[in-house]
Amino acid sequence: MKKEKKARAIVKKLIQLSPILVNAMEVRVPWKVCLKIFRQNKEKVAQYEEGKRGRSALHVAAIVSAPNTFLMELMKVFPPKALLPKDNDGRTPLALSVKYGASSSNVVTILKTNKTAISIMDKDGNSPLHLYLQRGKIIDHTVLEVLIKANRSMLAKRNIAGDVPIQVAINYSAT
Repeated sequence: MKKEKKARAIVKKLIQLSPILVNAMEVRVPWKVCLKIFRQNKEKVAQYEEGKRGRSALHVAAIVSAPNTFLMELMKVFPPKALLPKDNDGRTPLALSVKYGASSSNVVTILKTNKTAISIMDKDGNSPLHLYLQRGKIIDHTVLEVLIKANRSMLAKRNIAGDVPIQVAINYSAT
């Protein structure tokens, strides 16, 4: 009960931003509590945009690696096309999910909702596959397989630096 009261106080201050940010802060609140609060504030979350970065609640959920149950609840509020807008860095929620190490279930959920997300490049010409491989040695092979199967043609896409994903993997695993 004490944690829920603490979460409510934090979320009340952040509701103009998003209850998802509760877990991006130093104060950790169980996702179960965040989910309960989210369900009570769905309309406000659906309207959320993070200041100058142009991020939706889906972008933020991707950054903080929200659990799949939370992500699935968000997907009920947002239409599938909400997975396609880019933030100011040109990154979609899928791109941010793979960049920040989301679980394979989150990546699968996003791709099932909108397969087009795999083909969107950021401002540096990086696909979600490029971004995932920048993680170097911290790679979940299940996520890698899901990304490749979603669109094999992304293996041949070059970013602005001229690198295909395999070159990115070599560059980042050697460091």
